[in-house]
Amino acid sequence: MQCALGRRCRRAPRSQTVSLFGQGHDAAIIVAPTAFAGLVWYRGEIELARAAAANGIPFCAATEAITCVEEIAA
Repeated sequence: MQCALGRRCRRAPRSQTVSLFGQGHDAAIIVAPTAFAGLVWYRGEIELARAAAANGIPFCAATEAITCVEEIAA
């Protein structure tokens, strides 16, 4: 394979995984605090947390979340 300036190069396998606070995750993204997700969707914070967990993405609960943290974490 030719790279810039006509040099030959190899492509190394790439990974989107990242380690945050000692835990590995599939992607270098996080679901940021969304505050009033519960106003827009019934049990919105819980559904966001479940979707993030199902995809290996960290979830950050908002201080203003309508659902208590214990319910989100369950």
